[in-house]
Amino acid sequence: EPVADVFDALMSERPYKTAWTVEKTLDYMREQRARHFDPNCIDAFFNQLDNIMAIRHRFADRVESVSI
Repeated sequence: EPVADVFDALMSERPYKTAWTVEKTLDYMREQRARHFDPNCIDAFFNQLDNIMAIRHRFADRVESVSI
């Protein structure tokens, strides 16, 4: 199941879209339980959400200022 990939894609800014908020992302993932995502995978994801958010914070993309 692409649960982690979808979470990362929605939470990340891309050239073609802005990043979703945590609340919007988690609401979407809950709504897609048993539709797009296997319920067991979503349950496992939410059971580890504190760890997932800590890892995401630790390895967050860092934007550096560049002088030209």
